[in-house]
Amino acid sequence: MLRSFVVLADTLNLSHAVERLQTTRQTVRRHIKLLEERRGAPLFELRDRQYALTPAGKRALPEAE
Repeated sequence: MLRSFVVLADTLNLSHAVERLQTTRQTVRRHIKLLEERRGAPLFELRDRQYALTPAGKRALPEAE
């Protein structure tokens, strides 16, 4: 889950993250959803089909890396 988070945070593009992780879109989305549920806050927001880190995501990233 953390790897999915870090790669998506790096690419900010679901297709690129899926390619780099060699997994599926559903898997990456599920990992992010589970992490968000555990942290109690959204880690990403979607703007014009582009992912952006939320303030909570920015705070979580150093620890995840």
